[in-house]
Order: sequence, then C-alpha cells, then structure tokens
Amino acid sequence: GIALEVGGAGIFRVIFQFVGVHFALFGVVIASCAWFVSNKYLRAQSFHGVEQRMEWMYAFDIHCNSFFPLFLVLYVVHYFLLPFLVRETLAAAIIGNALYAVALCYYLFITSLGYSMLPFLE
Repeated sequence: GIALEVGGAGIFRVIFQFVGVHFALFGVVIASCAWFVSNKYLRAQSFHGVEQRMEWMYAFDIHCNSFFPLFLVLYVVHYFLLPFLVRETLAAAIIGNALYAVALCYYLFITSLGYSMLPFLE
C-alpha cells in the first residue's frame, strides 16, 4: 500500500480495480467484440466442409494470454520504475508512455497470433 498511497480497505479497492475491471471486465468486452467480428466477418466460406465458428471462451483465452505480458509491463515494471516516473520531467513522460506503447504492442501481437492459429479465419 505504500507505493500506491492507499491504506486499510483501500488496497482491496485497488486490487478489485486491477483484477475485476482491468482484467475481467475489459477482457469480457474485448473478447465479446473480437468473437462477434471474427464470426461475422473473418470466417472463410467453405462449400465442402462443416461450418466452423469460433467459441467465445477461445476469444477470452486469447485475451488472457495477451494480458499477461501487458500485466508484467504495466504493473510490475511500472511499479519498480515509480520513483523515476513520478517526476515531472520529459524523460519520465517519455519512458512512461513508452511502457504503455510496448505493453499495447505486446497485447496486439499476441492477440493476432491467437487468431491466426485458427485455419477457418481469414
């Protein structure tokens, strides 16, 4: 609680926000959107085979796999760099923004790898 400047019950609110909102709620929204788009617009039409559809749990699993590197960069690395990042300098702003850019690139790259593994998606 010292680094986040919360104490007592406030730490439970922070944990709920990190796990409940950032991971679970955003994951459900992102997985649902990706599931809908991939089933509606990205499926390859097959005239001779069985119609295949992507399951929602597979989309959520891709989110879980993609979220782990994002978590490491945005929560773990960012936590250890907090003494430097809280300064009001240009270097701190650039490094803080670079951490978010790297985390987002990791998330998008691993997400694209997850969807590219399905042979019936174009």
